[in-house]
Amino acid sequence: MEGYLKKWTNVIYGWKKRYFMLNGSILHYYKKKGDKLKGKIHLAITILNIRGTHEIIIDTGVKKLELKSENMDDRNKWFNAFRVAKHEGLTKEKEVIRNDELNSNDASFNLNDNYNFRLYFSKKFDDLKKNIDTLTQTNNKLDNLIKLKSNSIKKDQINQIYIENKVKFYIYLLLV
Repeated sequence: MEGYLKKWTNVIYGWKKRYFMLNGSILHYYKKKGDKLKGKIHLAITILNIRGTHEIIIDTGVKKLELKSENMDDRNKWFNAFRVAKHEGLTKEKEVIRNDELNSNDASFNLNDNYNFRLYFSKKFDDLKKNIDTLTQTNNKLDNLIKLKSNSIKKDQINQIYIENKVKFYIYLLLV
């Protein structure tokens, strides 16, 4: 899908007409058709929203692209095309992850099976949680050891000061 939409630029310039081209799951945009590429967004990593009757918001988490169509029908066509492209992009990303996982012999499941996918990441999350718990316990043990050692050192220092002062006191008494 390709065509013109208005893109919010900034407060000074407002809405500018730009040429958009959807190629797979990547949205390219240009100042006008045939011009140099102004930007592109991989829709698989975006959050898509509708605002009002003519606007589409594409949020990557880092950049927010605000688009405006001429009418509601155009907005719906573009929005649906973006949703399909996003889904295709996610499917391709899952395939890449699946191939990487299968090549590393770390996972033997089909990522298209939601249950196994969730089960796999749930197990990974549980393993991570166990590691964090172990680190927390070790940290607590170290804190207790440090407290014991510091208390022991303080007692030794107090005793040493007491003995020194006691000796000084006896010497004072002898001299007086």
